Amino acid sequence: MRNHSFIVAVGGFMLVVGLGCSGVDKVPGVCCVTDTQCAAIQLDEQRPCDVGQSCKDNLCVATECRTSADCADPNPVCSLGVCISGCQLDQDCADVPGRPICSAGGTCVGCEDASQCPAEAAICDAATHACRGCTGDGDCTGGVCLEVDGVCAADDNVVFVAAGGSDAGTCSRMSPCGTLGFGFSKVTATRSAIRLLTSAVDVGTPMFGKSAYVGGLAGGTTLIGPASPAIDIAGQITVTLANIKLGGPTLSIRNGATARLDNFEAPGLIDVNTGTLTARLARTRRIACTSGTLSIRDSQLTNPNAVAAVEATTCDLTIQRNRFEGTKLLYVSGGKALVENNLFIGTEPLADITQLLGTLNSSVRFNTFVNTTTSPSDGAALCFDPSVSVTSNVFAYNSVHPLGSQSCTGRAVFSLFDGATSAVDRSGFGNQQADRATFFVDLTNLDLHLGTTSPARAASEPGLGVTTDFAGAVRPQPAGTVADAGAFEAP
Repeated sequence: MRNHSFIVAVGGFMLVVGLGCSGVDKVPGVCCVTDTQCAAIQLDEQRPCDVGQSCKDNLCVATECRTSADCADPNPVCSLGVCISGCQLDQDCADVPGRPICSAGGTCVGCEDASQCPAEAAICDAATHACRGCTGDGDCTGGVCLEVDGVCAADDNVVFVAAGGSDAGTCSRMSPCGTLGFGFSKVTATRSAIRLLTSAVDVGTPMFGKSAYVGGLAGGTTLIGPASPAIDIAGQITVTLANIKLGGPTLSIRNGATARLDNFEAPGLIDVNTGTLTARLARTRRIACTSGTLSIRDSQLTNPNAVAAVEATTCDLTIQRNRFEGTKLLYVSGGKALVENNLFIGTEPLADITQLLGTLNSSVRFNTFVNTTTSPSDGAALCFDPSVSVTSNVFAYNSVHPLGSQSCTGRAVFSLFDGATSAVDRSGFGNQQADRATFFVDLTNLDLHLGTTSPARAASEPGLGVTTDFAGAVRPQPAGTVADAGAFEAP
C-alpha cells in the first residue's frame, strides 16, 4: 500500500511527515495533544510527548509549568505544561484563582453567565465577568437583597415594615406592618428577613428574641419611638442590622448573642457584654465590650467625650481599617487585641487617645497617629506595656512623649516619629525621626497619604505579612519590596 508524505511547518522548522493508512508515522520531536494542534499539522491522531516534556508549537520541549503560578506576562496561563498568552480550554483556567472559565475570547474569567456561579455569589457581573453577591434589591428579581450576605431572599421569606403600615395580617410587601416589634412577631425559621421600606420606622415594642436579618434602605432607615427606645439583643440568637440609624441611645448585645452591624449609626452606646459583635459603623460615638468578642472594620468613630470611643475589658478585639477622631479613642485592658491599618486623629493637645495594658499576644501595627493641634503637648498617642507588639506605625502626634510614661513601659519598633518626640520614646530598634511636615500629602487638611519623599516609605518591619492598607490597596508596592509604615501604602 502506498504511503503519502507532505511538508509542514512546525516550531519554525520544515518537516516531512509521512502518513500511512494505519496511522501516523513516528517523527521524532513532533507532537500534538489536542484536536486543534493535530489538525494544524494534518495528523489524524494525537501524538503525546515523553514524561517531563510538553507539546509547544507541535514540538516536544521541557515542561514549563505545573500551574499558572509558574507563568507570567505575556504568557500568564499554564496549559498542558506550557505557558501561553490565553486559555483554550476550561482546564487551562482551573488553577487561576477566581477565574476558572475559559471565555470565547481566550481569557480566564470567573463566569460568562449566572449558571456558572455558586449560590453564595449567584450573579455574573456583566462588566467584570466575576461571580458576586447582590448589592441591592435591583439585583434580585422579585425579591430582596440581604446585602451583608450578598444573597437574594424571595418575598415569601421576608417580613415587610413601613411607616403608615398596619400591625395586622402577615406583613407582606403589598400590606406591610407598621412597627418593627410587630414585624418581629412574624419572624419564623423560614421567614427570617425583615425589610424596612421607608426612611423611618417606629420600633414599637421590639422582640429581639429571635434570629433575624433587618435591612433598611440603602441611605439608611432610622428606628424611632416615643421614648427613643433602647434595643436589647440577648440569648443564643444572631441578629443582623444593615443600613440602620438608631434613634435611641443604647444597643445591647449580651448573654451569648451575636450581632452583625453593617452601615450602622448610633448616637449613644453600643454595649457588648459576653456577646459577639462584628460591625461596620458610620458616625458612631461609643462602644463598650466586657468579656466578649468585638470586631470593628471600615468604620468611622467620632468621640468628643472624655469616655473612650471603644473601651474593652477582657475582650477578644479586632480593630482594622477604621478612622477614629476625638479626645479618647481606644482603651483596652486585658484580653487580646489586633489593631491594624487605622487612623487615630486626636483633637486635644494633652489627650491620651489610645491605651492597651495587660493584653497578651496583642499587636498594634501599620497605624497612623496624628494630633491636629499646632501646639506641642505631652499627650500620649499610644500607651502600652511590653505585652503588646507595636511596630510599623507613624506617630505625628506633636508630643514629647507620644508613647506615654509611668505604666506605659513598652517600646515601639520600625516606626516613624516626629521632631517633638523624646529620645526615650523613639529608642526602639529600627525607628526613625523626622519633621512631620514631610510625612504626608497634606497634614493640615488631614490627607494622610504618604508624601512623595515621606520617610515612612519602605520603613516597616519586614516579613509581617500584612497584605493590604487602610484603603484596601495592596502591600507592599511594588511586590517584593518592604512595605511602608503607617496606615497607607504609597503606590
